[in-house]
Amino acid sequence: MKAKNKNNNLLIGILIIVGLVFCSLLLINLVPTGNIIDGTSNKNSQETYTETCKEVQVPYDYIEEYSETVPYTEEECESQELVYKKETGTCLQRKDNFFSEDEPAKYDCTITNLDDEAGVFSITIGFNVGNERLEETQNKYIYPQSSETFIVEKDATIDSCYCYENSIPSKQVCKDVTKYKEVIKTRTVTRYKTEEQCE
Repeated sequence: MKAKNKNNNLLIGILIIVGLVFCSLLLINLVPTGNIIDGTSNKNSQETYTETCKEVQVPYDYIEEYSETVPYTEEECESQELVYKKETGTCLQRKDNFFSEDEPAKYDCTITNLDDEAGVFSITIGFNVGNERLEETQNKYIYPQSSETFIVEKDATIDSCYCYENSIPSKQVCKDVTKYKEVIKTRTVTRYKTEEQCE
């Protein structure tokens, strides 16, 4: 009776060991390792994956043209008469001298050049005699800050004298003037464009 129980215990122990080994082998086959690729699960994951896309603003450099008002200097010249002064003398009537030569009618006109440039002054000077005019046009080159006298003499009995400017010399006066003009320039600015980005 004891031998029979002993054999039963041995048999139960062997069955338990065989069962444990079988379960261990079964668990090893069921649990995947890092080296095992399950094609079925990968396929299922690819089928369920959805791509998300959105529109975003992407910056980029853009060269643009623009107009700018810029100053510049330009020389402008104009013709100006020389600055001068006119002084008239005494209008002298003709004189008859009994013991000496007769003295003609005489008149003078003085021009002073007050400018810093020389020039030729043309002066008409003369006498009024009734309805007539006895006159001369005289030209004189006058240096800056200098004077010249224009004189006329006529052997006639006169009514009055006169002197006027026939032509006054001129000079070119130049000066720098600031003007403005539109200039086309370029600059780099940041602009944005819409792009689709997917994840």
